[in-house]
Amino acid sequence: LKQFKRGLLFVEPDLFILYDHLVGRGPVSFQMLLHPPAATLLDTNWGDLRLNLPNAGCRIHAPGRKGDLRPWKQISSSADATLPGTVTMELSPAKKLATLDVLTVFAVYRGGDRTSYAFKLLESNSAVGARIHRQGLPTLVAFKTDPEAASASLTGFGFTGPVGVAVFKPKLRTR
Repeated sequence: LKQFKRGLLFVEPDLFILYDHLVGRGPVSFQMLLHPPAATLLDTNWGDLRLNLPNAGCRIHAPGRKGDLRPWKQISSSADATLPGTVTMELSPAKKLATLDVLTVFAVYRGGDRTSYAFKLLESNSAVGARIHRQGLPTLVAFKTDPEAASASLTGFGFTGPVGVAVFKPKLRTR
């Protein structure tokens, strides 16, 4: 790699978002590997990973442009013997690329809770991010792609820091 940058964002109460910006010396085959517990299941309908334990759960999703990222898939790896009780999951682009921006959303919840999440990748000339619906309510996260720029905007949401977050919180009615 010629360049690797990672941003990590926590949005209360349940989201961790990783933003990885990778630049190769030319078009290369990128491959991201994750070694979650063996109980992790691959949801082929949504293309994400799900871990449901009695006391906790986790959903891992990497929203991408249609056809750019292949969905997660389980592969064999030498790490399977080194890390007992885990499986190796792979995420990779469909073709060789010189530059890759990847968002990975980790949604964590209590075991047994009914959870509802939806994810959509968003991009502009100055930012990359995602709209994440949690229990039907939208959260917008955005990472500035040009650190030298004074401000960035994503779907009309402007921000000046390295990241921007907008969480929709409905107002409680009072009588």
